[in-house]
Amino acid sequence: MLFYRAAVDLSHQSLNHVAGVIRHHRKSMRSVWRRLNPGRQALLVLVYLLRARPTPSTRPASGCR
Repeated sequence: MLFYRAAVDLSHQSLNHVAGVIRHHRKSMRSVWRRLNPGRQALLVLVYLLRARPTPSTRPASGCR
């Protein structure tokens, strides 16, 4: 597995909020354990959503928004 570190502009409030949502969801589905703790999983989710946002250079040329 390869690792790399990068700076991501995220607030502590957003990270804590998403971690709380994940923690609540895990509790409601009675999940015993996960490989990642809710904070690490929240960080992965937020980075994915931040990076997956379409930019003008990656949008289709058909005029879809």
